[in-house]
Amino acid sequence: MARRPSDRIPTDGDLDGQPKIGGGGGRTPAARGVLLEPYFRWDPSIDKAIVGATYDAKACVRYGALMHELRTLAREALDKDEDDEVTPNDVFLHVHTKDHDGVTFIDSRSTQFHAKLVKRREEHTQATPD
Repeated sequence: MARRPSDRIPTDGDLDGQPKIGGGGGRTPAARGVLLEPYFRWDPSIDKAIVGATYDAKACVRYGALMHELRTLAREALDKDEDDEVTPNDVFLHVHTKDHDGVTFIDSRSTQFHAKLVKRREEHTQATPD
């Protein structure tokens, strides 16, 4: 069924509530005027603070689950018990040493980075009273 000119979706469409589409002629869907995405108009009665708080809560749960999974995988790779804490230094040593021995680094850059890390940790522990 052919569309009449009055049935066409306008190409500007952003301000009048119409779907956003591409305009002009060409080979891409956007150039042929194919619907790209629906137009979304924010409901002014919705409080943005509530939406932000909901988003933050969901992101916190998802990030927490991701970190738990990563710690579990690291614990398995490092052969640590459930009670032992896996530190970032443990993971670094496992990844950047030959045969995961914790002593022989794979390159000089890893050696230099680990030396700086140890130095900063010592400075921090000396500056912070227990």
